Amino acid sequence: MKHCGVARLVLLAAVSYGASFVGPGHDMRACRSRTRIARGSASYIPGFGLLSKETAVVSLDPGPLGLEVDAPTGVVQQVFQGGAGEKAGVRPGYVFQTLQGSDAYDISKLKALTKGEEPYEVTFGMVKGNPVAVMETSMGEIEAEIFLDRVPRTASNFIDLAKTGFYDGVHFHRVIPNFMVQFGCPNARDPFSPYAGTGGPEDGSFTNLATNQPEKRFNGGNIQDEFISDDSNSAGTLSMANTGQANSGGSQFFINVKDNTFLDWFSRGESRHPVFGKVIKGYDTAVKISKVYSQQDRPVEPIMMKSITIRGL
Repeated sequence: MKHCGVARLVLLAAVSYGASFVGPGHDMRACRSRTRIARGSASYIPGFGLLSKETAVVSLDPGPLGLEVDAPTGVVQQVFQGGAGEKAGVRPGYVFQTLQGSDAYDISKLKALTKGEEPYEVTFGMVKGNPVAVMETSMGEIEAEIFLDRVPRTASNFIDLAKTGFYDGVHFHRVIPNFMVQFGCPNARDPFSPYAGTGGPEDGSFTNLATNQPEKRFNGGNIQDEFISDDSNSAGTLSMANTGQANSGGSQFFINVKDNTFLDWFSRGESRHPVFGKVIKGYDTAVKISKVYSQQDRPVEPIMMKSITIRGL
């Protein structure tokens, strides 16, 4: 889970430089905690992702919790052995929501409960993992995590196009060894079209899966630039292609097969390509695609994207 630079609290017994701690230093009690799962409503935490519809209601014993928590959001980032949290089954990705049944999460209230003598109840939400795109190509399968937690507009645009079948039957139109492979132009359904690489989706709208609000595609199916994440164009990352002009990315993207930091939107160069995913399986397939025989960077033997399916939403 990527941390976005906000303040953190570490809820331990001892004091350490650079961190705030909650909870007295007395010995931990034997654990009589229990956890139950309930259904709730989904929402989004910037920098961490979507909450699932599940909640965990946990009974915690008083004493040191042994949890590292992102202070503004209440997201548990690390669980240490021996604390009340670990004994109760709390896991990274849990999110503090309510204390003692109805009180909203508040760090001062939590401190008071850890210093008490009776077990207390906490309701946690649960952060979902990012969705995974399964890309079935004519040269093999590639799986990529899609960074919905970091660039929700860009990720939602890609997910919407994939789920509506936009990419199915489209060919890779630009492959360069030791650089990248590019894909996503609808004109490349015909792999020999002279217009391959120039197209995008139709103007319209799609749903931002983080905000549940509509986003627009405009001026040839382009979306608004989303320069908010510091993920670099390293080998294996998925990045938005554009014309070099502002707000000119639509459906086309590329997979880096080399560290191409000069493409980062935050680099000193002119290129501004936001990363929105990373290959987690089948990177060798992307490398193989980049090395096929090509003329003017276009594969001589067409390489088709048969389908892209999305898991984990």
